[in-house]
Amino acid sequence: LQEALDSKDQTIAELEGRVRETDNDKTMVQSRLTQVEDTIMEERGELVTLRSRAREFEEEKYELSAQVRRADEREAEYIRRQEVLELSKSEADKELGQLRGQVLELMEDNQQLNLQFALLQERMAFSHREAEGQEERVANMSSTIKLQERNLE
Repeated sequence: LQEALDSKDQTIAELEGRVRETDNDKTMVQSRLTQVEDTIMEERGELVTLRSRAREFEEEKYELSAQVRRADEREAEYIRRQEVLELSKSEADKELGQLRGQVLELMEDNQQLNLQFALLQERMAFSHREAEGQEERVANMSSTIKLQERNLE
């Protein structure tokens, strides 16, 4: 009878040890789950920021496009003026020099705007890629949380 009691006590002690280990494991998993959830919230915040920056880049792109169009229109106007001035050689030579300077400035402005436009497009593409990466990380973390929740159950 004593041996059976001792055996029972030992079994109870082992089971209590297992319960403590399970509780510790559960606490550790819950702590990790909280960390992952916090990380997901941070990533979602970053995702919102990236999307906002992408919208800003899009707006800037449209503004630069309008500036490029206006610069093209001014360049065309100066070229038309140049053609009119060719009628009077002496006056035309004087104004032609001025117009050429303006055309060169406009061409430089146009080139700068085209460079800014190209840089903006690169920044937009980079932001879109970052946003896609964020979405994928958030989705992966969400599936990890669901898997861990199922394991806890």
